[in-house]
Amino acid sequence: MPRGDEQHRNPKSDIEIAQAAEMRPIGEVAKKLGVPDDALSPYGRYKAKVSLDYVRTLADRPTG
Repeated sequence: MPRGDEQHRNPKSDIEIAQAAEMRPIGEVAKKLGVPDDALSPYGRYKAKVSLDYVRTLADRPTG
């Protein structure tokens, strides 16, 4: 049976999905997205604030 069929018959809750996720360090995630280190203010290992000055530099890019 395809995995997607089971998910439709017995869907996981949001919390089950979140708890099953493998967290990665925020610096690693930011690097993959092209966010420079100096645009981040880390809050622990897995989250950070992104500077508004950096966000404003993205205004001319398409959303997505």
